[in-house]
Amino acid sequence: MGYERHHAILITSWDDQIAAKAHAEATRLFDDIAPVTPVMYTSVNGYHSFAVLPDGSKEGWNHSKEGDEARTDLIRWMNAQRYSDGSSPLDWAEVQYGDDNDVSVVTRHSDEPQYTDVIA
Repeated sequence: MGYERHHAILITSWDDQIAAKAHAEATRLFDDIAPVTPVMYTSVNGYHSFAVLPDGSKEGWNHSKEGDEARTDLIRWMNAQRYSDGSSPLDWAEVQYGDDNDVSVVTRHSDEPQYTDVIA
């Protein structure tokens, strides 16, 4: 048996081109690791959103480690898209939930770029 804990990333942008690039990068990074949803569009203000869903593996297993690495790589890529003033065309949050010890948290997010290299 292993320890159960899910991680997902929610991503939103007002810019359809950067949203498409982020989706392509997520799809590339998570191939055979975790599902990436299609980009969905809001009817108000034209936001573009998608999610990287959990990898489904127990914590500490090889597939879970691959998911951790891919999430960090995607977050690094998204942070590299920041403007020179530190703002970003991408809003995102990595969430942890379904934890065996009932711990659900936002582990990293676009409003706190210092979380870039932290692996939850």
